[in-house]
Amino acid sequence: MKDSILHLDLLNSKKDSSVLKLFQVADSLIYIPLETSKECLLKNHIHEICIDEDNIFIQDGWYVYNYDISGKFKRQIGKVGRRGI
Repeated sequence: MKDSILHLDLLNSKKDSSVLKLFQVADSLIYIPLETSKECLLKNHIHEICIDEDNIFIQDGWYVYNYDISGKFKRQIGKVGRRGI
């Protein structure tokens, strides 16, 4: 990567009509298959992805899923709460 942190705001990028080309933000592309299990299955629309040297963070609705850089699931941040309290 040209920078140590890559942040993709997928929710707002749909509203922007400009085209961003890969070479404008990165020197190369690496495919990282993410671990999938009952605990780490993405359920909603992905809103944001943040990648640093050691972690991948994906915001999926109310939750943030944390993977290591190899795609192994580490933790889910957030939980379902009750409304109207």
